[in-house]
Amino acid sequence: MVSIGIDVGSQYVKAMIWDGNEVISKASIQGGKESSSTGKEALEKILKEAGLSRDQVGHIAATGVGKDYIEETDITATDIKCGVLGSIHLFSSARTIIDIGAEGCHVINCNKEGKVIRSVFNDKCASGTGIFLDTIAEVLKVSVEELGELSSHSKEQIEMNLSCAVFAESEVVSFIHKGINKADIIWAVHDAIAKRTISLMERVGIEDDIVLIGGVAKNKGMVEAIKQRVGRPIKVPEDPEYVNALGAAIFAERRGEA
Repeated sequence: MVSIGIDVGSQYVKAMIWDGNEVISKASIQGGKESSSTGKEALEKILKEAGLSRDQVGHIAATGVGKDYIEETDITATDIKCGVLGSIHLFSSARTIIDIGAEGCHVINCNKEGKVIRSVFNDKCASGTGIFLDTIAEVLKVSVEELGELSSHSKEQIEMNLSCAVFAESEVVSFIHKGINKADIIWAVHDAIAKRTISLMERVGIEDDIVLIGGVAKNKGMVEAIKQRVGRPIKVPEDPEYVNALGAAIFAERRGEA
């Protein structure tokens, strides 16, 4: 019997059907973390695509900041647990996991069995998150999808203070008024976020292999910035935004086996 994992983020709800060997169906629906209707919509969508009814599903596990708002689930799990389960399944060698979401950044150190050794979470300031990158893209009048490609054309290194999202946004505006190239500004943003991420990694201990998950991992400029700062390879899943949903589905499957 298949299991389902639902990751309820602050901007998107991701759902995945898992049969113990492969992903049967997945869906991402835009909606707030307190929107139970969005979770229901995502669930109905993946069931329809898979040609399944709720009776053909075992456990449904929810994770993420809005996991308690999804009535259709029967169990919940932390995003730390699900991030590790999903990452270890995709990369058995994963030991340091970076999860950069819309509103925060988790860094987790785990062992080969997937047990969490240490973790640290930064949610005190929006700088260094997906929402911050959305804001920067808006200020620069580019799409967030363009940030990674544009940053690769940077020719000049400029320093940026990322201690506060509000100040950082003002600094970007100042750079624009000074006529600094957009590519250089974007790389400076990525590099500043990477520097902040490395400081979190150092608190838990940096061990190979390093895996980057979450929607921000789709930004190749962000991946490159972290790679350069840490001086080690970074593994990125094909669908990094779905890793926690995968972990939740695996958690649900194991609950059914218990």
